[in-house]
Amino acid sequence: MMTKQLTVLGMGMLIAQLMFGCQASPAVKEQGHSSENNKYETEKMNIAEIVKDANKYQGKTIVVSGFFYGWSGKCMGSPPKTRSDWMLESDNACIYVSGPTPKGTSARPPAKGIGLKVEIRGTVFIDDKNKPYIETH
Repeated sequence: MMTKQLTVLGMGMLIAQLMFGCQASPAVKEQGHSSENNKYETEKMNIAEIVKDANKYQGKTIVVSGFFYGWSGKCMGSPPKTRSDWMLESDNACIYVSGPTPKGTSARPPAKGIGLKVEIRGTVFIDDKNKPYIETH
């Protein structure tokens, strides 16, 4: 009986040590803080500005919000990078996004989250037809 109690006590101490002793070191926390600051250095844009003056934003990392429309939005032409590229709309403008869809959405049938307001972070590129698109990180 005593051995069983010691084993349970030992396991409890091991769990407590794992829970409280394995926290991130100050360097890791500082690194996380630094990346938080980087998000404020990212330019917040709207889709209409990017579409209007794509060359100005090419290669820039931006944050943009809009409404998720999967594969059924108002963007003209074919997807710039892959058939899985999806559409983001706002202020009567539409832009393709290459990368995973936001949490809670899906472009694949049956589509999920159509019309949901989302915010993404990505880099602006221009395709071979001179149309801008965003590649998410």
